[in-house]
Amino acid sequence: MLWQLAYTEMYFLDDYWPSFTPYALDEALAWYARRERRFGGSSADAPLPSKAVVRA
Repeated sequence: MLWQLAYTEMYFLDDYWPSFTPYALDEALAWYARRERRFGGSSADAPLPSKAVVRA
């Protein structure tokens, strides 16, 4: 089942589950939000950030 972990992003803590706090969850989500997701490609393949156009 190792192939199922090919694109998995794992996050490890020094805390055990009983001491897991809402703050630790917020930290984990913030870490995930900062990740550069390439879906198997290299950083050269990553698309450039697009600018959202808001039309009224």
